[in-house]
Amino acid sequence: MAQTCRYCGVSRTSYYTWLRRYEVEGLDRLGDRSRRPLNSPKATPIEVVGKFICLRSNYHFGLEKFSMY
Repeated sequence: MAQTCRYCGVSRTSYYTWLRRYEVEGLDRLGDRSRRPLNSPKATPIEVVGKFICLRSNYHFGLEKFSMY
């Protein structure tokens, strides 16, 4: 297996990842996948975003006044 992977320019880790994916999900799922994270733990909370949108649309606050809140 090592020689075949070396010949094709693929690491053995990638090969075994693809093999497991093929065994579980089939040939259709071997394409590229998104690397986007499923969640973002450091994202701004929804409540805060809503407050900023409200202040921006009703009072036309800018960055300096947002920093006071």
